[in-house]
Amino acid sequence: MESISKFKKNLGSRGITLIALVITIIVLLILAGISIVTLIGDNGILTKANDAETDTTKAKAEEEIKLAVMASYNEDGKFDVDIFKEEIKKINATIVSEDENTIVVEKDGYAATIDKNTGKIISFESSKGVVPEIEVNKTLSGKTVTITVEVTNEVEQVNSITVINLDNGTELTGTVNGKTGTFETTLNGTYKVEVKATTEKIQKTAEETIEVTQIPVEFSQAYGRIEVIWLDTNDNVIEKPNAPTLGNMTPVKWNGFSETETTASDPEWYNYKAKTGTEDNLDSQWANAKNKIGEVESYFVWIPRYAYRITYYASNTSSEITGYCDGKGIREVNGTVRQQIGTAKEIISNGKSYIVHPAFRDGTSNNFKNGEWDSELSGIWVAKYEPSRSDATANSMGSGTTIKVVPKVQSWKNISIGDCYTKSHEYDRSKESHLMKNSEWGAVAYLTHSQYGRNGHEIDINNNSNCVTGNGGGSTNASSSSSVTNDYNTATGAKASSTGNIYGIYDLSGGAWEYISSYISNGNSACGSSFANTTVNLEGYKTLSTKYATVYPYNSSDSDTNNYNAYKNARYGYGDAILETSISGNGTTSWQENHSIFPYTSGSFFAHGGAYDNRTKGRRVCFC
Repeated sequence: MESISKFKKNLGSRGITLIALVITIIVLLILAGISIVTLIGDNGILTKANDAETDTTKAKAEEEIKLAVMASYNEDGKFDVDIFKEEIKKINATIVSEDENTIVVEKDGYAATIDKNTGKIISFESSKGVVPEIEVNKTLSGKTVTITVEVTNEVEQVNSITVINLDNGTELTGTVNGKTGTFETTLNGTYKVEVKATTEKIQKTAEETIEVTQIPVEFSQAYGRIEVIWLDTNDNVIEKPNAPTLGNMTPVKWNGFSETETTASDPEWYNYKAKTGTEDNLDSQWANAKNKIGEVESYFVWIPRYAYRITYYASNTSSEITGYCDGKGIREVNGTVRQQIGTAKEIISNGKSYIVHPAFRDGTSNNFKNGEWDSELSGIWVAKYEPSRSDATANSMGSGTTIKVVPKVQSWKNISIGDCYTKSHEYDRSKESHLMKNSEWGAVAYLTHSQYGRNGHEIDINNNSNCVTGNGGGSTNASSSSSVTNDYNTATGAKASSTGNIYGIYDLSGGAWEYISSYISNGNSACGSSFANTTVNLEGYKTLSTKYATVYPYNSSDSDTNNYNAYKNARYGYGDAILETSISGNGTTSWQENHSIFPYTSGSFFAHGGAYDNRTKGRRVCFC
């Protein structure tokens, strides 16, 4: 018994009661709770650390955006949005949205709303909003396509749903009901769908591009709009055009209408500006330079290497797309090819097909049959005005035997095609001067008609009956006049240029007819005995072309229509402003009701530019 009692005594002095055990657990839990709260509570160590990191990220983002704003004021002390857009790229910020008055920029999860007029930061807050996810469908009923746009994810509010026709810049009228928008169109084309929605007081934008091609359309190439993209000599798409190759030429720019000689490093020498929308582009400044032979200076304009695509319409006032001309051929809206164009090189950019213009391509392996050169060119220099005799004045054509290219003198008329070819070839051999070919004329015409030129608008005629260079008639079909109507260096006179300003090429419409070093192979040597007097069959013409001259097929029936059809059936003509811009080879069948007459019989050479009393779109000297 003693041992048992001793055992109980020992157990009682060393054991732990149930109550003590429960109390201990509670105390431990309380201590653990205090520790957890200390770590993760509103004022916890971890929470404060996380808040500190968030505050640091926010402060850094806000500071970097403020610095970008400060660096975006121009020399006049005004906030420049274009400069700001470049500055935010440097800090890896992105534009969330932009309207007429504000621009919203996002950086590291925070959005700054900035006044575009003053540069003031209106607000700076979290940008954790949800980007709307959209589903776009289209259905055809007759000649109407209904476009339905639906936001499929959770957002607090849909602010706007818009659909814009990218081909003509118009916004479709539609209805928006909650998270769904419905729009109708009767035009095929490319459409941009844009949805703006708000979550957590932050607006986010979603965009999607769709093609509408199923509306029944009758094919027509009666009129077209030309889109151009710049290329390097390896045919990579580049943002800015290739820099002009000067040699010993002197760059020229204008301050208003006052000429200034400059250098190739001058950032204000040229600026090939694109125009969006459909208005006339009068802002593009093509590179100009003077070439000096002896004491005679002549003016030239740089045409950079590019690729092009044509969108067709039934008329110049129509907004309905009727077809395309691109690397896949001349084709209907639904893709059916109506005319193949042979050896054209296709470039795909932003999902669109383009043709590398042949005037810049190496055609040695192709027998130069598309008017190519003997190497890949970064661009060509083209005479700024119709060439004149070296001693020509405004009152006299002169008697000189060499060429000059200047304004306000009479152009060189009453000259044979053979002499045109020879005089142009001999003008400056160091620069491979030559009489312009159809391909090179086409390169000028297409760039003029593109967003970098007159943007689809017709140029004014040179209506001077004495063919004084650089004159502007004041309209596209002004009546002829023996006096200079508007000088080249006036706002009205400059509308007779390829840019609508003094930086462009003049005398493309009116003045004197301009012979081109391109002809049909009917053996007629009356005009071109110096370089073209051979009769060949429908295949032999392919081997007669050189980098200085392009030979076209000849039909034995020898009418303009038959020769045009022979050319068309050859399937190689492109870029020469004939096949792609004419309904046929006879009559006023070219764009904007201009004449299109294919050579035949005794008139076997192409002539462009029309005359002072005939506004047909265009002897031009060209450097390669």
